[in-house]
Amino acid sequence: DSIASTYIAQSNVYRFRQGKFEAEDAILTSGVVSIKSFWAGSRKYVIIGNAFGLKSTRDPGVVVVYEHLQGKLYQRQELDGFTGLTDVAYFHSNGAEWLVMTTDPLLAGSSLQGASTIYSWDTSNCTTSETLCQDVVDFTFHRRFNCTGCSSATHFESAGDNHYVVSASATAL
Repeated sequence: DSIASTYIAQSNVYRFRQGKFEAEDAILTSGVVSIKSFWAGSRKYVIIGNAFGLKSTRDPGVVVVYEHLQGKLYQRQELDGFTGLTDVAYFHSNGAEWLVMTTDPLLAGSSLQGASTIYSWDTSNCTTSETLCQDVVDFTFHRRFNCTGCSSATHFESAGDNHYVVSASATAL
């Protein structure tokens, strides 16, 4: 269908070297809404939040975690079921990696409740032994907060405390 061909596509990954962009890899994406990267020990990861599924735009959004190795992105985990995905935030705290996905299902024509869903991955073993986390990324569900019109999320630390901010659409009182 024409909508699928508009959103489901090969997206290029480029390397910036000596003042030039060079094509490095290509991955399948579907209406990208967010891209984040992080290190876990000596390993580099890239997270891509897609508004739609990777097989059909009728499927809910999907968040894919890739590991960057020798110029290529290798898929390590896929989290799906995010109807109306609007943003993905990442932060590290207390030896764990955290992902926060915000959704506004109204954007996808759904009457589901919007949410901010938090996943955690304990990487403490990965920083000391590469063999324990060789091909495994295991973000697991931690908590969900309902919200109306969730559009973005961020994390910051202040005075040793972790703070989490969700931006939501304004509604009439």
